[in-house]
Amino acid sequence: MTIIEISIFNIMTDKLMSITDILNMLKKANVKVSRQTFYRWLKSGYFPVQTLYVGGQRRWSESTVKAWLNKCVEDAKK
Repeated sequence: MTIIEISIFNIMTDKLMSITDILNMLKKANVKVSRQTFYRWLKSGYFPVQTLYVGGQRRWSESTVKAWLNKCVEDAKK
């Protein structure tokens, strides 16, 4: 498989998360973030760009969100 094929496969098999899903995941990780702060993160580029739009709504792949969260944890340890 090429990198593009792997990326498409991951998107197709990965759970797609809404903003509400992401905020709930962060809350479970004891990271309380308001919706307004989340939108600021998007605008500033701190949070990854959405994977795709579904019915006009933004969605992120679960693996992308988890990778971002793991990176944040690693960066905080430095």
